[in-house]
Amino acid sequence: MPTTLMSWGSRTRPTQLEQIGGVLVTASNLGSTLGAVVGGIVVDLATDSTPLLIGGIAAIAGAALLSALCR
Repeated sequence: MPTTLMSWGSRTRPTQLEQIGGVLVTASNLGSTLGAVVGGIVVDLATDSTPLLIGGIAAIAGAALLSALCR
């Protein structure tokens, strides 16, 4: 396997691949957990009209993008 396809960790510590894999899995799980926590906080703080506001902004932005692409 060419070294360009290997990760930095596997190139620097080829004898500790299992530990490097554990660190990658831990980082991925931590990212998922933090995303869920932040998303839950955002949902708890949102009011009833927030989805309508976000949907309206997305619709306007989409229309502007489509208009710009069609010119």
